[in-house]
Amino acid sequence: MKVLFVDDEGRRMEAVVEELKESGHEVNFQASMDPALAILADQNQRFDVVIFDVSMPSGKTFQAEDTDGGARTGLNFYAALRQLRPKLKAVVFTNVADRGVEEHFKKQDRSLCLFIRKPSVLPFQFVEELEGFVGVTEVT
Repeated sequence: MKVLFVDDEGRRMEAVVEELKESGHEVNFQASMDPALAILADQNQRFDVVIFDVSMPSGKTFQAEDTDGGARTGLNFYAALRQLRPKLKAVVFTNVADRGVEEHFKKQDRSLCLFIRKPSVLPFQFVEELEGFVGVTEVT
């Protein structure tokens, strides 16, 4: 499986990224939304899933005032993702405790969007849940 992983806390995500790689998956890790969106805009780049955090710096693409000071950047990112790649599976992997944000993502097409709270899963559990969501049955 080819994964685009977007999170501004690279050091905190190292264990998850390593677990993905050890499970045979290819991971392109990006620390901000701007380069991730540029990658997604390139239709020659293929991914099976994109994983992203909700609370990230706003960057150049999204203005701070449009993202509640960066607390809701993932909402804008998801909308842009749906414009660029309407059928690409997405996993919202976040610590954000805002119930409104959680409900927003849980109302999305469940075949295309999965919401997971970071503290609720260990890295190997995250990979198992991700593989089940994407439909990976055997990694080669």
